Amino acid sequence: MDKNNFELRSLKDARPTDDANEAIRRNDLRFLAVKGYTIAVPGIDDYRERFSVKYKYRIIEGTSDAIRNDEDRMLQNTAIEYAKSYNLVIRDYLAKQK
Repeated sequence: MDKNNFELRSLKDARPTDDANEAIRRNDLRFLAVKGYTIAVPGIDDYRERFSVKYKYRIIEGTSDAIRNDEDRMLQNTAIEYAKSYNLVIRDYLAKQK
């Protein structure tokens, strides 16, 4: 993982619910994705079938399947948990728009 990646490191103290609500206010309805063996949209198991045509995703920079040590593992897990919480807020908002 890129040791100098600001976005990935900043997630430790981030507030995903607040961040997602701010994105909604800006009309940025993209989900968050993480890189691993494949690209995943945490918390949204049916992203491809249900959302991918209309709603895109943004990859959290610095995520990777190249886990070299415990710090990389912790940062990757933090990114996954952050994205999951964020994505659930976006999903719930979209469900109310129908």
